[in-house]
This record gives sequence, C-alpha cells and structure tokens, in this order.
Amino acid sequence: MEAAIRFDVPFVPVHMIAKQFYCEKQVEMILLRGKPEASEAVRRGREAHERLLSDAISASDEEIRRLIARGEAF
Repeated sequence: MEAAIRFDVPFVPVHMIAKQFYCEKQVEMILLRGKPEASEAVRRGREAHERLLSDAISASDEEIRRLIARGEAF
C-alpha cells in the first residue's frame, strides 16, 4: 500500500520536523505558500547578530566548562 504524500514533497527535512514541534501551522503555511520574506525587524536582528559575532573567538567545550567552573567571564 502506498502512503499518501501531503504537499507533494518527496521527503521532510529534519529542520521542518523540529519546526513542527514549535508550530505545526507555520510548517503547513510554508509548504503551501512558500517561506515569507524576512521582516525589517528580522533583517535588523540578523545584522546585529553578525556584528556581535564579528569579534567573537572560538573556544572548545572544555575551555568553556573550565571558565564556568572558575566563575570567569567569557
């Protein structure tokens, strides 16, 4: 027996399953109408995150655990 495929998609990517736990209606609307363009607030938020991350340095999980255990800022 062949299962019915809703929205005519061959598979569901993992990120869509995760998003479905948050808001099933949102997933349905994206599949029906496509992903909406980001609002001005979303664009500004992404730009702000990029600026914040521009000076960031990478650290291993172990380094972060060590700093937390010592009570140091990171």
